[in-house]
Amino acid sequence: MTLILSLHNSTEWLEVIENGQVKTVESIESLNDANETQLIRQPIVLSQIELLLQNWSQIVVCYNSFENTLAEQLSSGIHIDEAINDTSSFYSSLLSLRKSYRKKVKLINLNQFHVIDDNGLEALREIGWNIRNNFSTKCSSVYDALAYQCIYQDGALKSIASSLEASTTKVTELGTSLDTNGILQRIKCDEARVTGLEEEKLLLINDKKLLEDSLSDLSLNNQRALDELKAIYNDQLEVLTVELADNVKSCDLLRLELENNKALLLDSNAVLDSSLENDCKLRRELKRQAENYLEGVAKNQVLSDKYLQLEAERNLLQMNLNESTTFAVESAERLEKLQEKFTKLKNEYAQLKADYVESRASEHKSHIKVKQLESTIGSLRSKHLKEAKKLNREKNKLSNKVKELNRELLSKSDKVQNLEYELNNIKHSSTWKLSAPVRAFSKKLKKEDPKWALMKQNAGLLYTSELFDSDWYLTTYPDIKESGSDPAEHYLMHGASEGRLPSASFDGDWYLKRYPDVAETGMNPLIHFIKYGIEEGRSSSPKLLESKSKG
Repeated sequence: MTLILSLHNSTEWLEVIENGQVKTVESIESLNDANETQLIRQPIVLSQIELLLQNWSQIVVCYNSFENTLAEQLSSGIHIDEAINDTSSFYSSLLSLRKSYRKKVKLINLNQFHVIDDNGLEALREIGWNIRNNFSTKCSSVYDALAYQCIYQDGALKSIASSLEASTTKVTELGTSLDTNGILQRIKCDEARVTGLEEEKLLLINDKKLLEDSLSDLSLNNQRALDELKAIYNDQLEVLTVELADNVKSCDLLRLELENNKALLLDSNAVLDSSLENDCKLRRELKRQAENYLEGVAKNQVLSDKYLQLEAERNLLQMNLNESTTFAVESAERLEKLQEKFTKLKNEYAQLKADYVESRASEHKSHIKVKQLESTIGSLRSKHLKEAKKLNREKNKLSNKVKELNRELLSKSDKVQNLEYELNNIKHSSTWKLSAPVRAFSKKLKKEDPKWALMKQNAGLLYTSELFDSDWYLTTYPDIKESGSDPAEHYLMHGASEGRLPSASFDGDWYLKRYPDVAETGMNPLIHFIKYGIEEGRSSSPKLLESKSKG
């Protein structure tokens, strides 16, 4: 059965897959049954086709046209000489494969699907390929024009392209697919765009310069403002620092005075405690002596009662009594002295207490003054923080404005660079360099010779027919091979009129003599036979006529 594959992973091939109604596999490894028509989604290389021919009776090879492939290489930035060499080498190999396996390999140009009609769809169904006619319209690009110019202004490339077209199975009349009007219009648009980009570039450069000047002025103003704010801040900070130092000194003096007062108060308390302790000791002694006095009075009473009995002891007791009285007087005097001393100590205690209260009041005043100084310092600090925050806000505003201008400047700079890059790409691209010859040849391309187009179609018919053998033709007529002419084109232009045979199976002179009505039309005998003679039942050679007669 038939195997359908592609050599290119192009947009046309993806459309073919989408519109096709045939069994589709992903790759060669997924093929499983050679008895039904199948399509391979992934593109393959030429060397794989010969391996597939071992299992498949017919292979349909879809390919991008010579012009499209060359245009794709030019658009990707490949040098034109390298692109031409690669493309011509590839399609020469494809033609060699087609000639080697003429009966098993069919070539289909993917461009045909853009203009395919019902007859073309029917022709594909005959090989088992059902497909819907839902293809987009192809638009020609500048690179297509460049490729067209390169091919059809060079004899060798033109020969390869003609042979390829001639070897391709025609499912529809492709005609010329080059939209030169659209190409020239796009070139004009590109030129206008380049002019616009250059003007926009100049405007952006001017804007950039203005922004840079504005940014420079703003930076200077910002620096001046920052310097002024910094000077004001330093002056205020210096004044606050001096005030703070004075306040700290005052606080230190007050603290020192307070500590001295505390020390004096502690000493006074110690003296008062010592006086109170001595007073307590004297009171205890006075009490003890008072108790002794009472005890002596009691004894005196006892002695008075026993006076009669103890008269002898009266003088002694009188002496003791006198002594006790003297001691009592002395004790009273001593007690009075102690009482005066106690009063004095009490007054001193009151004075010390008053001094202590006064010291506490002075300490409280010092504490209040310290609080006031701390409040003043806090107020100054708060004022300083407010000023600092205000300065920071101003600084942040200026910084944000500078950042915004820098971002705008960077944006403008990036836009200028992008425009310069795009402009340089356009000016240095092969499209731009080669667009001049495209415009120069545009009129010539529009007026393609219809005879040349007809000759290309007829050459295609010859290459698809088994009655034309290009290898046999070149071997039989070595002068044609030496001239380097395309065999199909030579036969159409000169060979038939010179009596040369296209293959061992067809005799053009015999055909014209046998059918004089064909000779009157002036058509090439083999072309007439392919187009009309086969359907009309005409013979291609006397041998075939003889075999028909015997039959």
